[in-house]
Amino acid sequence: MSKHTELRVRRRNSRLVIPDVQDSKTVGPIIGYAEEPLLPLADACIPLIPIIFNILAYVSTALEHTPDYPSDGLTRDESASIFLYTTEWKDEHRSLYSALNETLRTADPEQLQPWFKYLKLLLTALVKIPFAPQQTVWRGIRKDLRLEFPRGTSVIWWSFSSCTTTLPVLENDLYLGYEGPRTLFSIEVFNAKDVRDHSYFRNEDEMLMLPGTYMEVQSQFNPAPDLHIIHLKQMIPDNVLLEPPFEDQNCSSFVRKDDWDTPDNDILPSPVHEPDYASCCKQCQTTTGCIAFTYSPSTQLCWPKRSMGSGGNSTADRITAYNPNNCSSFVRKDAWDILGNDILSSSVQQPDYASCCLQCQTTPKCVAFTYSSSRHGCWLKTSIRSGENSTGDRITGYNPNTCSDFVRKDAWDIPGNDILTSSVQQPDYASCCLQCQTTSGCIAFSYSPSSHGCSLKTSIGSGGTSTDDKITGYNPNMCVGFVRKDAWDIPGNDILTSFVQQLDYASCCSQCQATSGCIAFTYSPSSQRCSLKTSMRSGENSTGDRITGYN
Repeated sequence: MSKHTELRVRRRNSRLVIPDVQDSKTVGPIIGYAEEPLLPLADACIPLIPIIFNILAYVSTALEHTPDYPSDGLTRDESASIFLYTTEWKDEHRSLYSALNETLRTADPEQLQPWFKYLKLLLTALVKIPFAPQQTVWRGIRKDLRLEFPRGTSVIWWSFSSCTTTLPVLENDLYLGYEGPRTLFSIEVFNAKDVRDHSYFRNEDEMLMLPGTYMEVQSQFNPAPDLHIIHLKQMIPDNVLLEPPFEDQNCSSFVRKDDWDTPDNDILPSPVHEPDYASCCKQCQTTTGCIAFTYSPSTQLCWPKRSMGSGGNSTADRITAYNPNNCSSFVRKDAWDILGNDILSSSVQQPDYASCCLQCQTTPKCVAFTYSSSRHGCWLKTSIRSGENSTGDRITGYNPNTCSDFVRKDAWDIPGNDILTSSVQQPDYASCCLQCQTTSGCIAFSYSPSSHGCSLKTSIGSGGTSTDDKITGYNPNMCVGFVRKDAWDIPGNDILTSFVQQLDYASCCSQCQATSGCIAFTYSPSSQRCSLKTSMRSGENSTGDRITGYN
């Protein structure tokens, strides 16, 4: 484990380890709390005074550590409610999150009643935070739970569930360690909340799954003695398991576009019947993963959507609405700017973050954007290079699966040729690529989506091997150890009787490096022909599209 990882886990975040097996039994969905008024944090916690030790003192501490204007559009009290939830109580006293989650698992309405006012504030805050991108997160327990999670069974976790995106954190001795019975849950989740900006643990990648998360057991395997990994996949339940914290009767949190349709990207296999636009909006708000919807007043059909797609088109008898703060498949970073890398000579005007994201998604070569809420300026970017913290109102969105100037190969690994002695942790493929682009001598990398390990490479070597859970990215125009000459050809001196087909210059170079006696090559980008050479003799200028590389 790297020193960096050890520093990050020197304070134990107990929420990442399950104290006992989660219980899938309940008397019904979590309801009733939404009828409570939205109160300041101190007032919301007054009913908890007999339950939680010194609760109001911890409330004061949470408010002291919360800025007046938190990120994600939260109020100070809303943000502080998350800080309070993530706080560890001192000495032997039980933390608030521990008592709350035990109460949620028992599903006793009488015991849950004192928590309603705090739940109203906490869940209102969490609803405002954009969904994190669909990803795999981790959670663990010091037990062997294989028999309790047979493949194909359904699972409901009724409490809040804290997970990490960084697997090595759980391997630390503060958590599961390397010995004794251990079960790791790898969870494919699509609506987790990234609470880092509001958490007591600001330096940890903590994802929070909401109560009533419904999942299915996909698989089990045993990679090491006493270590069992159970893979869960979040599914959409047939019924609402967690009541939303508030009813937006006028759908004011969505932007409405009349006479507009958004084809495809449907969450459900068929539309549902709703009497009016507001009811369709409520259907979207209570459907996991829904960030937009289309409604037909004449047929009263409602289509919840996971994305705005290409933006839609003008259509009579259709009303489309979308959440202006969410954009599927893009990662959102508040207070972050990208200098340079602009596609257009100036910004374009867009009414909100989601519209700027849509502009990027429909613009060739756009993999990221920055947006100014005050100026409504939208800057489209070819790369996330030169990203930095912003003191202004900049918001950045980027595609976590794309990196400009690099070729992506899924299920592929490059052994050896490492720049660093160990991998570094990165949240996604694009961030690993950025790490390579900003590291001297790096022309390729391999990334593991499950462990978030990013290995930087000096070369693609002999080309790599097929490996599940590895993604390789490489610069197609570079090859370490070879000099590149554009518009140059080498007639003759061929090793093979005919050329070979290669996708790019770097792949042709790799072919040469792996072929005995090859010290040079020529490559044609238009025909993708790669000719391997024994010598540079007879080299000459080329009027065609030849590129020569030589050792």
